[in-house]
Amino acid sequence: MRLEDINTQSTYAFLWSLIKTEHKAFTLGLITAILACGAEVAVYFIVFFSAQAVLDKDSQELFWLAGVIGLLIISRLALMSGAYWLCHLAAYRIVQRVRELSVRQLARAPLAELTKWHRSDLEKRVLRDSNRLTLLLAHYGVETLSLLLQPILFIALIGWLDWRLALVALAPLPIALWLQVHIMKAFPERQVLYNQSVARIDKAVFDFVQGASVLKQFLKDQDSLQQLDTAIHTHHALLQTYTRQLIQGWTSFTTVSRCSVFFVVPFGGWLWSGQQISDMAFGLTVILSLALMKPWLLATQMFGKTMEALDALNQLLPLLNIVEEVSEMHPSPTQFTLCADHLTLGLADRVLINDLSLELKLGMRLAVIGESGCGKSTFAQSLMGMIALKSGAWRLDNVSLQTCSAQQRAQWIAMAAQQTFLFRGSLRDNLLLDRINSTSQEFVDRVLQVCELTSVIEQMPQGLDTDVGEASRLLSGGETQRLGLARALLRNTPILILDEVTAHLDTVTELRLLDNLSQAFPNQTQIIISHRANVRDYCHATLELPSTTFQQHFYLEQVEV
Repeated sequence: MRLEDINTQSTYAFLWSLIKTEHKAFTLGLITAILACGAEVAVYFIVFFSAQAVLDKDSQELFWLAGVIGLLIISRLALMSGAYWLCHLAAYRIVQRVRELSVRQLARAPLAELTKWHRSDLEKRVLRDSNRLTLLLAHYGVETLSLLLQPILFIALIGWLDWRLALVALAPLPIALWLQVHIMKAFPERQVLYNQSVARIDKAVFDFVQGASVLKQFLKDQDSLQQLDTAIHTHHALLQTYTRQLIQGWTSFTTVSRCSVFFVVPFGGWLWSGQQISDMAFGLTVILSLALMKPWLLATQMFGKTMEALDALNQLLPLLNIVEEVSEMHPSPTQFTLCADHLTLGLADRVLINDLSLELKLGMRLAVIGESGCGKSTFAQSLMGMIALKSGAWRLDNVSLQTCSAQQRAQWIAMAAQQTFLFRGSLRDNLLLDRINSTSQEFVDRVLQVCELTSVIEQMPQGLDTDVGEASRLLSGGETQRLGLARALLRNTPILILDEVTAHLDTVTELRLLDNLSQAFPNQTQIIISHRANVRDYCHATLELPSTTFQQHFYLEQVEV
């Protein structure tokens, strides 16, 4: 299944295009479900003749009819199981493809677009929301069809007994349908608000769990849980409001929808007293009228679940509608001179860096210093393409980085961020990623030595092949941060950004690490972001933020280009 084959213009168009990819399985499944409904209703039909056989004392006919009833019951179970099995297989295949498409879209999305999403929101959409497709396609479709079809067949059977009784049995239906429409008319808007509330709780819980140790250590009162507390109270108030709105209407609907028997019994009794219907017909009509509205009542409950599943499906559309990165393939720069041309950077409407221009030749080291919140990380993220520029441009020689793909930019620029995320797998997998078969062990050992990780890796149970889950328990914060630095160095790019990667290190270790970097990679342009001013002593130039003061240090030896 390709994205081009899927209609993502609306929720229903999206659902229909997914169903069409497995139309044979779903068609066969629904036909099987219809046959199962027919088998269930046929049991009542046979019961009518069985009762007549009892009155006639025809034991042989009764024996055969009992066998037919047993066969119908077994057939109904087998057919419904087959319907669920067919629809489940099709649904599982569709869910797998939808997840693949979602992940593929995320992989192709521009970094600036990807960073707008919270991790918990992405996890919810890719895993939980897509998983609701299984319920929608495999359960709700089959069950809703069965629940809607059964009353129609019951009415047909009552009509076969007496058409007047069928009309009386249908009398409450228009009122029940009107109540149902009235109850559910505002459901889509309510569901949107409900999902937004759930998303806020998910985000608050995720952030709280991630920072629980910090909160416990530094915060002493209930204000530490303000975000989570507010989200929960808002959600509770929302549910209370919806409950008050629904309870009266739902009670009225359930009462009306199940009152057919109160019309059928007196009218049927009148017909029976006038000998217009038989004893068996009257009895079967009462039984069918009791069973008539229960499926429709369950179908209305299924309708609510279906709407929830459709709303979850709607949550996937923004992912699938992400516009893929449009870029050009440029020849690799030769000089790798990095230039900022009148950059203006900011977050939302807030400007952090205004009209910045600078030039760094290959091999230069730039210290970016300033107070917290002045735009140092924003500066680094703009160079990586993680946030959009308000104005200006980044250039490598004469190549505008804004026109390059993320893949091409990653070949030239690497960044070691403040937080190091470790994937599942071994330490080697995390360090080398896609270059695990193209990086020499000699270079790996050299980088580990530069980052002062050699002894740390040697103490691991299986060295570089130690699983991250086990290794993470043995690593300090500073060692984890240096693993992130090693991963960036192993990319062996002409330009390296260090975004506060020495924040967890003491001053002596930090300066020794910077000295190792300058000696091991003298021809690499390094942008060192730090809140410590002493890093400028290891750099050829300094950029002070937010003043955008750019100053070269002439006391350092000039870099050969």
